[in-house]
Amino acid sequence: MQLFWLFFALPMVGFRLEPLACAVLALGLNYGAYGAEVVRGAVAAVPGPRPRRGSRSAWGRGCGCGGSSCRRRTP
Repeated sequence: MQLFWLFFALPMVGFRLEPLACAVLALGLNYGAYGAEVVRGAVAAVPGPRPRRGSRSAWGRGCGCGGSSCRRRTP
């Protein structure tokens, strides 16, 4: 599809490229898009930050323990 646009559609708007330049540009754009998709998938596969043990952020509203009753009481 990229090759079609580069070779046939661009000359209609006044921008003409040689056939070899169209092929190299289309392959380069396709290779770059594939590489960007690989990087995007790798970044999306990295898990988010985990809460630290003992931090207050680990005991949010959704834990069901009541907030202050979860804290350790000291004598």
